[in-house]
Amino acid sequence: MKDTATKSTPVASYKTFDLSSTVNRVESFLSSRGVVFDDAQEPMFRNHIDALKRRIEAGEFTEGLEDAFGEVSSHAFDLAREVVRLAYGDESEGISESEIFLLATHIEVALRKEGMQ
Repeated sequence: MKDTATKSTPVASYKTFDLSSTVNRVESFLSSRGVVFDDAQEPMFRNHIDALKRRIEAGEFTEGLEDAFGEVSSHAFDLAREVVRLAYGDESEGISESEIFLLATHIEVALRKEGMQ
């Protein structure tokens, strides 16, 4: 599995992004779909949301994880795509499928722990 970063056109920093309210909004959305992070999973997910915000601002995205896509369900991928749209809005355009996969792994782990997969 090759893990590389690609550089795209950086987007302007969006001053309205607030990590806490964004994570709360995203977690509320996921909870309504049966995805709840435990005390160990939540800080990792929160850190990922923040790190992806920084990668969006820099225009650098993780690529090359396609070989691992089969490790998460299509349901987790779909939820991760919705999370990206909800968290980053217009800035979500151009985010790589590898980035979506990385978010989907957090969702998949929570789903499996809840016995939904």
